[in-house]
Order: sequence, then structure tokens, then C-alpha cells
Amino acid sequence: MVVDGKSQFVGSDLDKAREAIAKAIESPKASVHISRTNAMTGDKPADLSVQIRIDNLAAIEGRNTQVILAVTESKLSSNVTDGENAGHKLAHTSVVRNITPIGQIDGDGKKDFNATTLISIDKNWNKDNLRAIVFLQDKTNHQVLGAGVLNLK
Repeated sequence: MVVDGKSQFVGSDLDKAREAIAKAIESPKASVHISRTNAMTGDKPADLSVQIRIDNLAAIEGRNTQVILAVTESKLSSNVTDGENAGHKLAHTSVVRNITPIGQIDGDGKKDFNATTLISIDKNWNKDNLRAIVFLQDKTNHQVLGAGVLNLK
């Protein structure tokens, strides 16, 4: 398990997980807001336009930060044919379908980040189970400095 791109440990260690999550909650974060726009969509009817606004940038002052958009799908499963899980059906949550860098923040902490971007939805994805996740990541040490989520259904 990795928390905030900073702490890593075996995910079944509940004490370490609780400690890492509590520590992550205490650290300052940028605020990430995602919303749909009424803008024209792309060439395909499944395309969505979203507005991303990031504020509270004082929390990331002095950092070289990348803004990344991930589209995830839940309620997926796979039938395992080999290995220790052979014959089992495994359920999957928040499978990353697409990940795209959408911008950079220079780290002076003075100007909010605003962007509108298009999300192309593949015809094989179930729109009811999709989410857009935007997160800020320090390019030097990969620490997560803020995140936001939007259900796409």
C-alpha cells in the first residue's frame, strides 16, 4: 500500500495503514475541484468536458507539481485461469482506464490552476461506474499534494 506517494508498506498491516493515513490527513494539501461543463463535447457522443480548479496552492509552494487526470472504472472482474487464484473470479475497483498529464503548477503559491479538458469515454466502458480523479504530484519525489474526484455517470 502507498499513501500520499510517500509511505509504503504491506497493505494488510492495519496499524501502519491507520498511522500513514492519519499522518497524510494532517499534511497540508491543495484543494482540487472537478465539475462538468456545458461546453461542446468532442467528436464522439460519449466525450465529456470537465472543468478543473485547484486552489490553496500555498500548501504546495516551492514544489514542481504536475496535474494528472485518471479515469477509473469499478465493478469489473476477471476469471483467473492460472496461479494460486486459478478458478476464482476476482472483483476489481477503481481500475485506471486512462491517465493523462494535463498541466503543471510552478509552485509560487500565488495563482490558482484552472483548466478545461475533454475526457473520451471508450464504448466498452460502463459510464455508470466511471470516475475522474485529478491529483497533484510532486515531480521530484512523487508525493501526492492534493486530489479530487467526480463521478461521471
